[in-house]
Amino acid sequence: LKDQKIKARGIDIDINAVKFCKSRKLNVDKSDLKSEPNKKYDLITMFDTIEHLHDPVSELKEAAKKLKAKSYILAFTPNIHSLSFELMGVDHNMLAVFDHICFFNNRSLKYLCKKTGLKIKSIEYFGLDIKDYFQYLQSENKIEFNTILNKFANYTQSIIDNQKISNSMRIIFQKK
Repeated sequence: LKDQKIKARGIDIDINAVKFCKSRKLNVDKSDLKSEPNKKYDLITMFDTIEHLHDPVSELKEAAKKLKAKSYILAFTPNIHSLSFELMGVDHNMLAVFDHICFFNNRSLKYLCKKTGLKIKSIEYFGLDIKDYFQYLQSENKIEFNTILNKFANYTQSIIDNQKISNSMRIIFQKK
């Protein structure tokens, strides 16, 4: 953003994350959304955040207050209806992360919008479903998969992404 002359500011509640970013000369402070001014931002990013929120509705309402009219929230989150989740079930790595409280799909994202005054501008699906599954099989069965299967995975993943069943979603919400 700096290279593009775009004014940016980061906030995080984790002091270690803030210190790391400051060590990289980034404009970041230990803060939360509630302390930010209303109607100030053109874009708020929430990378791998909403699945950690105890109350995503109130947090997204708060984020919407901070946006100027017709501005955006860009969020990345796991897709609970992914192919890799269907293949691995409870052994999927998205469940191994102890802090994942909420899981989302297209329907629950629409519900969030209904409750927060946001609308979905777009959802893109992307992931490493086949590679995740191969790694899972390899660790479970002690079978070494070769590079041919990895090449297959690269080709197959684009099909999975296009079918909207990959393990990650990139959502652009827009303030109405």
